[in-house]
Amino acid sequence: IRDYKVTGVQTCALPISLLAFFKSLKKDLENFYFRYIFFDDVKQYNDAGGQLIRSEINEVLYDDVAYLEQEGRKVATFEKSKILEGKPLDVSNIVAIGGATGITFELLKGLPNTKSISLFVLGRRSEDEPAVKKSLRELRQFYKSVNYSVCDATDKAKLENIIRAIGGKVDKIDLVINTAGGGRSGKLWDKSDEAIKEEILMKALPAINLQEICQNNSIAKVINYSSSIATFGFFGESVYSLANAFVEKVSD
Repeated sequence: IRDYKVTGVQTCALPISLLAFFKSLKKDLENFYFRYIFFDDVKQYNDAGGQLIRSEINEVLYDDVAYLEQEGRKVATFEKSKILEGKPLDVSNIVAIGGATGITFELLKGLPNTKSISLFVLGRRSEDEPAVKKSLRELRQFYKSVNYSVCDATDKAKLENIIRAIGGKVDKIDLVINTAGGGRSGKLWDKSDEAIKEEILMKALPAINLQEICQNNSIAKVINYSSSIATFGFFGESVYSLANAFVEKVSD
């Protein structure tokens, strides 16, 4: 991640990303502990990242915070998201990055009062794939119009070209929603260096790219979606936990 230019990101982004990584790794290695933790300087120790790490070190661990039971995931408490049902979104044009299926589809389908909104979906899969075609057909029932473009959001040049092209067709892009990236569940020691790098960059790079692209194209509202494993950790998700924690800090 250090190889990519990221402007305006808190200095605690990398320490907190590593914190999320080790929280998930701990679930795979029950007897894994730190003997020492060193900070480069006093500022790093005292900033938000250092405070969070110290609080994690002193936290009492409970087995029921997040765990697998049979085929379902159980958590201690989650507050229900407070979406104002019936309140219209103050947007006319939305760009959604992350494909037309899965979590992106569920999110877009669940937004309230979208009949007056033009939706532009960017994904890696072909529009001709049955699952993509089915999702787009259903989304067109909820939106004024739905357009789809094939794009790998880790490719900054292509992503910016498509966003600029969309901006040339509409008065203004009001909102960009980014859900790109996916985890590949598995123990860290079973993954190659290349697979680890790819898993991190597939989640982190789209958010990094969007930061500069949206600044260059005067897009004020961007929502980057991460995963709860950045906070709770989970079995076999150490790499994905790191990537999601980093995305959260890019979004601050």
